[in-house]
Amino acid sequence: PPAATIDFGFDMCFFDLDTGPQYSDPAVVEPNLGESFTTCGLDTTTSYGGYYHHGKKPDSSMLVSQVLCDDTDAATIDTSAYMDIQTGSFGGGTNCIRVEALKEGIGGDNPRLFSEVMMGFGAFGGAGTCADYDVCPSYSCESDPWTCGGNVPCMTCGPIDYPDYASEADVTHPAGTILSGYPRSPGRMPDVIECPSAGATITGAGVYPVSDGVNTRLQNRPYRYTM
Repeated sequence: PPAATIDFGFDMCFFDLDTGPQYSDPAVVEPNLGESFTTCGLDTTTSYGGYYHHGKKPDSSMLVSQVLCDDTDAATIDTSAYMDIQTGSFGGGTNCIRVEALKEGIGGDNPRLFSEVMMGFGAFGGAGTCADYDVCPSYSCESDPWTCGGNVPCMTCGPIDYPDYASEADVTHPAGTILSGYPRSPGRMPDVIECPSAGATITGAGVYPVSDGVNTRLQNRPYRYTM
């Protein structure tokens, strides 16, 4: 479609960039939906270059900096495996940013509230703190199989076998292993983290809390699927 031109300054937020099923074998050619976003005219005179996200906060004078996580916080949310972000001149525009999705996603991952993609809302019932993003779920393997509200498969304790479409081999986790994540459709590139113990610190292993600011369909599911 043709580009839209807007003749005044404004702030804009976008999220939920993901792809359809992926194959790791470049010889396999299949149609694959992938979301991308390009906009130009960024105010690059700002200290943060006109855009910000988890892992790249604006200066502290902006209120949104209080709910984003980077290396100045207890933990950084690294988005590099989920979004390819390029800046420059694209399609005749200048001061542009282009963002392309890198990871698979499903409809159930989608956030519906700002509090579901921001950290540190505190009393407002948000998703948790920056440090929570890297904390393994704390639940008992005696409760296995463990589901999110009994509605969808969520995290579980091993053993669990599922096909790893990248290697065409089954992945097995030993009995009693606490897992962050679960096999899910489209399932071409499973995203499951094995935790050494409940509450251990592993990058990206954290899960959404049970909170008024988090939809029940996200509670106890990995942050990384959505955030």
